[in-house]
Amino acid sequence: MEKNKKNRFKLGNLFYNDKFVLIFSAAAAVFLWFFMTATSTESDTAVTVSDVPIQVSLSESAQADGLRIVSIDHETANVSVRGSSTILGQVTRDDISISADTAGTINSPGNYPLPLTATRSRSSLRTDFRIVDFTPQTVVVQVERYRSKEFEIQVDSNYTIEEDYITTAAPNVTPESVIITGPESVLSNIDRVEAYYPTIEGALRASTTVEAQLVLYDAYGQELSEANRKLLHISVDGEENSAEIETVQVEITVQKRATLPLSLTYVNRPVGLSVSDYVTISPEEIKISGPEDVVSELTQIDLDELDFSQVSLTKNQFEMRINLPTGCKSLDNITTATVTVDTSTMTSRTFTVTEFDIKNNSQARAVTQELRVTIIGPPDQLQELTDEDITAVIDMQDQQDFSGHLEMPVTVSIAGATACWVSGEYTASVELDKGTSSSSQ
Repeated sequence: MEKNKKNRFKLGNLFYNDKFVLIFSAAAAVFLWFFMTATSTESDTAVTVSDVPIQVSLSESAQADGLRIVSIDHETANVSVRGSSTILGQVTRDDISISADTAGTINSPGNYPLPLTATRSRSSLRTDFRIVDFTPQTVVVQVERYRSKEFEIQVDSNYTIEEDYITTAAPNVTPESVIITGPESVLSNIDRVEAYYPTIEGALRASTTVEAQLVLYDAYGQELSEANRKLLHISVDGEENSAEIETVQVEITVQKRATLPLSLTYVNRPVGLSVSDYVTISPEEIKISGPEDVVSELTQIDLDELDFSQVSLTKNQFEMRINLPTGCKSLDNITTATVTVDTSTMTSRTFTVTEFDIKNNSQARAVTQELRVTIIGPPDQLQELTDEDITAVIDMQDQQDFSGHLEMPVTVSIAGATACWVSGEYTASVELDKGTSSSSQ
């Protein structure tokens, strides 16, 4: 019995064990520290959350009317929050919302002081902290009405051209114009838009393209300030989401210039007539410009052909088209030249042609028995001409398969009288019976 009493365990005896007392004391101390931390009012501390964005939004109707906020005196706020130190260590600016609710009442341009409200963000998952203070308490916003205006881009000639070369037009800018969107007060100060590029070194002798910066100027020739420039959106189509344009392409077209004689070719020209003595061209030469590789190869500029059959004693002056090569232009801004055939020493006679020569079809015969033609030339040669010296030639080369009657053009041939020509156009009737075969001569 006494032995059982000695073996009976008593809880109180543990406190006489040095090791147990040491472990128990440490555990109690830790527990007490956690308890005091969680329950003591001294753990309710304050911290400041910096750079919390301030949200200011206009109403949809105000935005539809073109109103925009162009400046705000404070864009962020510092917010003081309280709570347990363990929670506050996790609070960020994303957990706080600073807004100016009265901004929705703005409906016209101006400067507006707006009170601010600080609340927990709706997206925040932390609810065990409270906002006790924030600065600033108000903000001042500047509201402007935005408009768009189109400006043609102007460009200076910051280059020189080598001798015997020329620019045929002002530099070509791509795009030619831009649409600028921004506050009315800023937009109204813009007088012009220029494409600026540094002066090109050396004289140009070939076309070139350079990149140019867009520069905005007011009516006094002063460049728009950088602050105002940042309020503007420059684009091709005026859409807010369109890419901002800061540079444009300036194409400078350079061409070689030359002064060249005008030249004339002839149809039905009498072989014995010295055309240089009778035909004049006015002007005799033309100033042109064009690509260097084209102009360098030119020795003359051709006119349309002059058909002597169209020349008579009463009609001896013609406006002839000037045929410029591709890429060339007239620096004199002329497209025709006046060609005059001097007929003052010429006379005319009418002859009756009875001789018809049908070529390339031996079976065809001329139905027309005689043809009266007018011939112009020097009097001494005309006096020696007779009807028998003149033949009407009909070429059937392109009419091998015809039958029946056909009206064909006639070429009048003159034997001798090499300085004379036939004035006018003539036709003759030709017949070929059906079933008659044709053969070439």
